[in-house]
Amino acid sequence: MAKGHDSRLYIIDANAPLFNTRFSKNRTVNWSKAPFEHLERGSSIDKSVSTRILQEFKNYSRQIAALGYNALSLD
Repeated sequence: MAKGHDSRLYIIDANAPLFNTRFSKNRTVNWSKAPFEHLERGSSIDKSVSTRILQEFKNYSRQIAALGYNALSLD
């Protein structure tokens, strides 16, 4: 291990991009379950919604990495 290297994990929940209220008609968020019923149309997630989620996930990942987190947890 390199001198000065911190091998500890700093974990943060990474479900936040799925819980953006723009994807939900309901303003109350159940943080224990992703609101897939508001994301899905029929049996799939619309391409524009999945593109937004992916972009928000990338932005969120960059922001939390800048805060020092080095691991993500997804339910």
